[in-house]
Amino acid sequence: MMHMTFYWSKDVTILIDSWRTTSWTSYSLTLIACLIVSAFYQYLEDLRVRLKTASSSAAKTSSPAPIQTPLLGAKLDGAGGRFSAARLGGAVLFGVNAAIGYLLMLAVMSFNGGVFVAIVVGLAIGYLAFRSGDDDVAATVPEGRRKRKVFGGNPAIGYLLVPVTVAFSGRGELVAVVLALTGWISAWCLGRK
Repeated sequence: MMHMTFYWSKDVTILIDSWRTTSWTSYSLTLIACLIVSAFYQYLEDLRVRLKTASSSAAKTSSPAPIQTPLLGAKLDGAGGRFSAARLGGAVLFGVNAAIGYLLMLAVMSFNGGVFVAIVVGLAIGYLAFRSGDDDVAATVPEGRRKRKVFGGNPAIGYLLVPVTVAFSGRGELVAVVLALTGWISAWCLGRK
């Protein structure tokens, strides 16, 4: 029987019919496997982001000045091209990471409380171990662009109002009005200098 609400039990089926737990030992091993796979998910995400950052910085330092590069030269010689090894590796990592993420989502949809907790704790441990140092990865901003302050310096606050309103309102008209107001306020704030 498939549960439609969270439950706490050692009897759970994860992903396929042959992965059933009936004893505390098999349940514990399943929870450990869920924890390790979710931490591995964060590791792969960190690896993919670092590969992308390293390949983009290597392409920028190895390429000549744009004035010296012929119009199609960068695309034809493979440096930073559409099918470079770094981009293909990043695409493969993205695909594997997406598959693992969807499998973790399906495991959570077993609605077993222990599986849910194991996956969330594994994601948190993986983030702490592999991705919490992401603040050292920075993007360059072209000169002439400056950060505009919106809602006290946080431009995302306008976009955060939309899902909160959708989640807490049961009326479509209210959602439409709040969406319109949020868009208008965001546009007005972004337009100010």
